Amino acid sequence: MRPVRRPEAPGAFSISLLDAIACAFGAVILLVMLTPNRTEEEKAAAEQAIQAAALEHGRMAESIAAAAARHRRQVAEMRRLHRQALQAEQESRRLMAVADEQEALRGRAERLREALSRGRALLTAAAEDQPPPPQEAAGIPVDSDHVAIVLDTSGSMMLLWRNVMTEMSNVLSQYPQLKGFQVLSDQGEYLHPKTRGRWIPDTPDNRRTALRKMRSWRAYSASNPAPGILQAVRDLYAPGRRMAVFVFGDDYQGVEFDALIDRVDRGVRRQGAADELRIHAVGFSNLDSASHGANFAMLMRALTGRHGGAFLALPEQRLPDRVSIRRSRGEPVPRPLD
Repeated sequence: MRPVRRPEAPGAFSISLLDAIACAFGAVILLVMLTPNRTEEEKAAAEQAIQAAALEHGRMAESIAAAAARHRRQVAEMRRLHRQALQAEQESRRLMAVADEQEALRGRAERLREALSRGRALLTAAAEDQPPPPQEAAGIPVDSDHVAIVLDTSGSMMLLWRNVMTEMSNVLSQYPQLKGFQVLSDQGEYLHPKTRGRWIPDTPDNRRTALRKMRSWRAYSASNPAPGILQAVRDLYAPGRRMAVFVFGDDYQGVEFDALIDRVDRGVRRQGAADELRIHAVGFSNLDSASHGANFAMLMRALTGRHGGAFLALPEQRLPDRVSIRRSRGEPVPRPLD
């Protein structure tokens, strides 16, 4: 029996398959053709996105920079606060040490106060047993606290200059509470030109300096005390200041008395010193060289009497030692020392 022959199987790429593939490809092409072209729009959108991203990146960079700056400031502030804390701690320690020292000083001050109180009580008790300080010395009131000495520097006074220096020192020593002194010539020239118009503080050193300078002082003199008195009052008097002017001289060769006294009176009143100024005088007796000593005494008695002062006439002054120059077979010739 012959086998039955079956029909052959169709191939893998049959016409039906090719048709399907062609149709699919055509559909794809149709889809591509029908799909709108959005490339430019996407490009613009991408650029906008890039710009937005760049702006955002810039803002983020600025934010980061600002945050970094804030961080640096915070770090600097923390360091400053740390330094201040250290300084405050050191200052606290110092203040505690000062407080301890002040406490110790307070204890010492209290002990000193008690000692001063005891000393003051002892001084008060001693003062009660002592006589009151003198208001006059050799008849001259010593109630002033500033003294100006006006000196006749003429040749006749130079012969007695050592005695003049001694009497000036004696006058200053009579004032228990002297605050200042000054020395002028009878023409108003200052012994210390650099102290013109102001008082020299009364100290032992300043007194010694004044006496030492007087040894070589050679000021012009007219044996007229009025210019020196008025210069002292104009330069040195101040309201409320108790001031005394001492005039040292041995001679007055002028013929004016009332006019000179009136001139001094007007000058004193002009400065407002009439109630607080005293004028005293010390007269040196020098019969060998001063021929008008009586005129000086009369003038100064009248002037001191009008201004609450006193006139003190000293006895005959001893002239400086003399040396002898012996000539051949002759008598010795006296010659005064320079």
